[in-house]
Amino acid sequence: MNLKILLGVIVPLIAITILVVLSNINTGFSIQKENEKEIDYSKLFTSQNQAGEIKLQTISIKNDYFLPKKIELPTIAACLYDKENKTRGQNLYVRYNEGKSSDIPETPIAGGLLQTRNSYYGYGYYTATRTVDVPANSQKEVKLMVQPKYVYNNYDAANNNADYEYDEILIIEPKEDKNNYNYYSYDSCANLQEKDVDDAVKIPISNRPTANQIKSVECADSDGGTNYYVKGTVTVSGQSVTDFCWNYRDNYGPCEGNMSGCVLVEHYCAGNQIGKTQYNCPNGCKDGACV
Repeated sequence: MNLKILLGVIVPLIAITILVVLSNINTGFSIQKENEKEIDYSKLFTSQNQAGEIKLQTISIKNDYFLPKKIELPTIAACLYDKENKTRGQNLYVRYNEGKSSDIPETPIAGGLLQTRNSYYGYGYYTATRTVDVPANSQKEVKLMVQPKYVYNNYDAANNNADYEYDEILIIEPKEDKNNYNYYSYDSCANLQEKDVDDAVKIPISNRPTANQIKSVECADSDGGTNYYVKGTVTVSGQSVTDFCWNYRDNYGPCEGNMSGCVLVEHYCAGNQIGKTQYNCPNGCKDGACV
């Protein structure tokens, strides 16, 4: 009886314990991080029909061990930062991506937030966390991505958010302090402590325009205004948006023809700002204009 207990209970428990211990040994396991040297201003602050993601960091995970490994990548926040503190910091939408550099279609993202696999104490989008399974004797590459700031939210940088003031993107691992509201607020980047900035990975924003360059650019519309039958491009503050066809109701996304819910999204100049309206084309919409 004692032998049966030994073989049926104790031996399996010992085997499980050994496997657990072995799986937690970091022998043959390495992580390397490579940060982008700089991020171009025009890619970071862009028009909605140039939607995509921007890579900030590449994380290479290598497992030369004979057992698979599981790694929890740290919670990350990405902040726009002005070294002179003239402009409050802004949170960027951030996530980890195990796939290709961007799995977002190169089509306009109109309305709503981009759904990503992020979580930050229930607020989502503004921080990234990820568990990665690495099989035995293999390696994985994970990218840290951010979503650009779109021109229809930042159309007048000189008088609104002063985006040209931002010098850097900061990659920050927020404190795991649940009593500190700042670290699970959507605007945590506006309340950074000095130590957060000192400890952060800093990626410069290159080719930033000056305030005078931005202020000197007036709004221009290539189709002359609200012209539903000509595809136009509106340019202001050095950035552009182009008219497009979009279905907001049924199959949410780009559309063509007179299918249900397909409308023209027409852009125009409203002073030195970009205006936008939706129009139901009588004979359908195609390539950014009514047929």
